[in-house]
Amino acid sequence: MSGEIKKRLEALKKYRLAALVVLLGVALMLLPSGRGEAIPAPGEDAEEAFDRAAVQGEMENILRTIDGVGALRLMLTVDSGTRRELAQDTTAERSGTEEVRHKSETVIVGAGSGTQEVVVTNSVYPRYVGALVVCEGGGSASVRLAVTRAVGALTALPSDKITVLQGKP
Repeated sequence: MSGEIKKRLEALKKYRLAALVVLLGVALMLLPSGRGEAIPAPGEDAEEAFDRAAVQGEMENILRTIDGVGALRLMLTVDSGTRRELAQDTTAERSGTEEVRHKSETVIVGAGSGTQEVVVTNSVYPRYVGALVVCEGGGSASVRLAVTRAVGALTALPSDKITVLQGKP
């Protein structure tokens, strides 16, 4: 019987790496995947939403609190809308004459219930390109400076892209 045990031990030593890989694979399959969270539908993700009107409204409310500003209107201009970059699956095919053709396809995954979604790798938000502020206190140099600094801090615009004008009371 000890001869049979020795044979089994030798076989186990011979295939120990393969057995370890199989055990590791089983252990990984048993781990929770973290996919128990609800997958947001396209357009539902709060980070992807960019509402210029809401941003302008919030900035107007903040700017009105600056001393001497009074009634105020703000307009922000942006270079483009929100853009999503999609995951691409690229393959290279080589022909006999060393000509290489690249083929690219958008990655689509199943989202359950027979629906499919694209895989978004990055969201590119619009960049502010200018701001116009019309306020009652726009005739005062100190108010113009304060408003220009505040808009610049909120939008990262340089001062030459921000115009502050005096409006009618």
